[in-house]
Amino acid sequence: MRAPWGALLFAPTICDACQPIERAEREERERRQAEERAARRKLAREAEILTILHRCGVNVWEHGRSTLDSYDASESGPAPVQAVREWLDEVRRAGHYDPVRGLYLFGGTGAGKTHLAVAAARELLLDPDFPADAVVFDHALRLITEIQDTYATRESTQEVLERRINARVWILDDLGTEAPSDDVVRRLTLIFTERSGRPTLITSNLAPDALEQRHPELYRIASRLGPAYFRAVEVRGRDRRFDPPRREGEQ
Repeated sequence: MRAPWGALLFAPTICDACQPIERAEREERERRQAEERAARRKLAREAEILTILHRCGVNVWEHGRSTLDSYDASESGPAPVQAVREWLDEVRRAGHYDPVRGLYLFGGTGAGKTHLAVAAARELLLDPDFPADAVVFDHALRLITEIQDTYATRESTQEVLERRINARVWILDDLGTEAPSDDVVRRLTLIFTERSGRPTLITSNLAPDALEQRHPELYRIASRLGPAYFRAVEVRGRDRRFDPPRREGEQ
C-alpha cells in the first residue's frame, strides 16, 4: 500500500551534513544503553554475591563485603593488593589449559589476609562472564574437618577432593593453623599436586619455608609452594581484630 501523497511531500529528510551527527548521536545512545545494561547486570550480581560467597565457603557475616578498594594498606603497603590484582588479571586472561602461577599471602594474625582472599573471590564472582560456581573458598580447618567427616559418613571423600581439584579457582584460607593427620595430609597433597598450574590462592600465618618447620608433616605440601608454583607476598600489619568496629560511612 502506497503512502498518501501528503505524507511523501512532508516526509522528514536528513541532509548529508546532518547524517554524521545523527549517526554519532545514535551510537552514543547505544553506548549508554549498553553501559546501563551492564550496570544492571552488575547490580543484580551484587545482590546475590553474598549468597554466592556463602555457598562457596566464605563467612559472609565477617568478610562478605570485603573489597580490594576497602583494604587498609597503610601498614602493609600497596604490594599485597597489587599482587592480588595481578593474579586476578592473569586468571581472567588464561585459557582453559593455560597455566597460572598461584598466589601465597602470608603474615601475622589479623593483618588482612582473609580480607584480600575474599576480595579476590568477589572480583571474580562479580564478573558476569565468570561462572558463579567457578570459585571454591575453603578455610583450612573446615576443609580438614570435612575430609575427616567423610570417614564416618556415606559421603565420598573423592567427591570432596574432586570439587577442589576441578574448581576453576581454589582459595584456601589459613593454611598451617592446624596439624592434620597423615591421611589428611596425603589427601591435601593430592589436591595440590592435581592443581599444579591451576589458579590457586592461599593465605597462611607462615611463610612457605616456615610452614614445613612448624609442621614437618606438611613437607610434601610445602614442596608444592615454592617459587615455581606460587608467588609469595607478605602481608604486614597489626592484628585488626582488636580495632574498634567502624560506624557506617567511616573511612
